[in-house]
Amino acid sequence: MMRNLRNPLRGPHRSKNSLKRRTSSNRRLAGGALWLVMLVLFSPVSACGSEYACKGRGATCQSYIYDPDICVRVPGCRADEVCFGVRCDELMTEQECLAPGSCEWRTGGCTYLLPEDPCIGLAEDRCQSLSMCIWGKGCAGTPRPCGDTDSQSQCDEFPHCRWDKVPSNFQVY
Repeated sequence: MMRNLRNPLRGPHRSKNSLKRRTSSNRRLAGGALWLVMLVLFSPVSACGSEYACKGRGATCQSYIYDPDICVRVPGCRADEVCFGVRCDELMTEQECLAPGSCEWRTGGCTYLLPEDPCIGLAEDRCQSLSMCIWGKGCAGTPRPCGDTDSQSQCDEFPHCRWDKVPSNFQVY
């Protein structure tokens, strides 16, 4: 066996190319480890480290216009005298259903003719002049955002909020 005597530090079994490859792979390994440490230290985290958050259901105070008892449980909403339309789904006969003009009779019962209640927001005098509208105790105001609540027990107290999983793309930097 022939020994490489030019460089005694390199040893007899390592060539120059082998030493370069080893140094290169060590550098890549160190670079990868550094990248991993940086990723862990500076990666974004979800809201407050939690996987859940209090989210709105998309409800407005007008969503509770027929139920003032629930209305007063929603922060920002108040029971007040307001204008709202008849509840078509509570009318039991075809004659009752067709009377207000905002409902229609279909197989299975009375449904809303319009996608939104045309009476909401009308002044008292205009409201009382329309047969399809009722002036009475309802719900007015603007609900407080649900994101202000950070515990499930608080969130569950508000009818317009729900405790739900935070999407994976929701990140706070």
